[in-house]
Amino acid sequence: MSTTQSPQHQDPMPVLTTAPDSTPWQTPRTLMRAYTPADEPLLLALCNDGAVQRNNHPGMHPTPRSAAFAREYVEKTLVRDGSFFAVVEDRATHARLGFAGLLLSGARNRDAHVGIALVEEWRGKGFGGEIVRWLVQYGLKELGLHRVSLSVIGSNVGAYDLYKRIGFVEEGRVRRAIWDQGEWVDLLYMGIIDEEWDVEKGERRNW
Repeated sequence: MSTTQSPQHQDPMPVLTTAPDSTPWQTPRTLMRAYTPADEPLLLALCNDGAVQRNNHPGMHPTPRSAAFAREYVEKTLVRDGSFFAVVEDRATHARLGFAGLLLSGARNRDAHVGIALVEEWRGKGFGGEIVRWLVQYGLKELGLHRVSLSVIGSNVGAYDLYKRIGFVEEGRVRRAIWDQGEWVDLLYMGIIDEEWDVEKGERRNW
């Protein structure tokens, strides 16, 4: 799944800093924590969010999702070897923003796919870029990934521009592959490989 971003919003690129005595699973404004059964209603709500369905699962027909679907999704994600899945909270208030993850697509190739879904009220405030950038850094530095990948539909211009600013490179485009709100749009594949990312600075290298 991919982040749902407003086309008009330009996310800031905060510096990733972690205090020596703090959890490594945090960004300047968010905390990542383990999923619990109490989070199921939030997950179910996001599974039934129209924007999340459009942007995170563009190949699937939009349809109401059940609690059983949400539980099965989490179980499959959490048990997948090498995958990272977390609930994202606001550091100041501990309000739940949504979910974020790195889904390992092949252990041999050390490639993981970015997944993020935010509650509507937290979109367009820069959290998406902050979280995705952290996922790239965590995946390449801590998980030893060779590459981090994602996909985005062509009509989600805000997300595409955000990913490019973070450092993702467009690697492929399937033309007019997705039927989105009454029109055919492209499906784009993007990625960052380990040699392109400076794990000490937490940003793309400037060559």
